[in-house]
Amino acid sequence: MEPVNKLKLVIIQSTSGIYISDNVLGDNYFTSKLQGYKIDGLDAEKTYVKDWFKVSSIPIKIERNLPEKRINVRYELKEGYPESELTPKVINVSYIDEDDQYYRVVSLYDVKYDLEPSRYEDVEFEIIVLDADANFKTSRNTICN
Repeated sequence: MEPVNKLKLVIIQSTSGIYISDNVLGDNYFTSKLQGYKIDGLDAEKTYVKDWFKVSSIPIKIERNLPEKRINVRYELKEGYPESELTPKVINVSYIDEDDQYYRVVSLYDVKYDLEPSRYEDVEFEIIVLDADANFKTSRNTICN
């Protein structure tokens, strides 16, 4: 079964270089996602056309940056306040709302969390390759994975 989020790409291979875009339908109001991706470990070079990037070769590996993420979010009792049944040292919830039993004492706590560092994640992709001459006139259409 094919993943729903498979990145679809079109590549133009010409004598002036290899160009890649994720705007496979040619939409006018399209925002490319390729800006923050690593293609074979490198950033793609911007071109004068907003949705097209220049790459050194047909991609083998594409990765996207996952930003750092808050994990283990909790409330820790501030210094100087006594620990009790109503004010435990740590409250292991990510958010305290008006219906919560700790709502009245939430100002006695600091929100603390750990950070999961940013990392790159492999992206599954599908490529349509168009061969073109120097004037970008298409001569052949090939599909790769």
